[in-house]
Amino acid sequence: GLVYAIMAGMAGGEGYHVHLYDARNFSGGAFSELKITKEDVDKSVSTQRVTIPFGASPMNWRTLQFNQSGSKMLVEADPGIALVLDGYEGTVQRIFHTKQASKQSCAMFTPDDQSVIMGAGDGKIRCWNVQSGSLTKTLEGHTGPIGALACNPKYAQIASSCSSTCLWLW
Repeated sequence: GLVYAIMAGMAGGEGYHVHLYDARNFSGGAFSELKITKEDVDKSVSTQRVTIPFGASPMNWRTLQFNQSGSKMLVEADPGIALVLDGYEGTVQRIFHTKQASKQSCAMFTPDDQSVIMGAGDGKIRCWNVQSGSLTKTLEGHTGPIGALACNPKYAQIASSCSSTCLWLW
């Protein structure tokens, strides 16, 4: 089906509600409401031994996107932080981050749903395995913060651009 999500912050910054809708039956309202609390995210940060850069927070959500199969969602939080959520229950499965705070970043699933790639303010693109959480590759070459990423599913290519209007094909 055609499913889309709307996220809304809870009162007092205690987390987010993610409402899932079927585009063919929008008038029926959300078919599922996921509740992701600050406590849930903090627990995942602790369990996964993630060190969040100073001044950044995994609770300042900016974007949300589904992977190709719809089984996972990727949330971009403060620049340099991305959370992978279960697409059915909303549980935090992984937290990916750059080591230092960043003014700009972008993240996405690869078309095969196996990896998350993130471009950051240091001009590097990092690629993590979604299942294991391990950093599998770091691409270097940009001279400025990376502001856009795109994947070509047919040719296994990544396109990236940075603030110096430089376009790279990887």
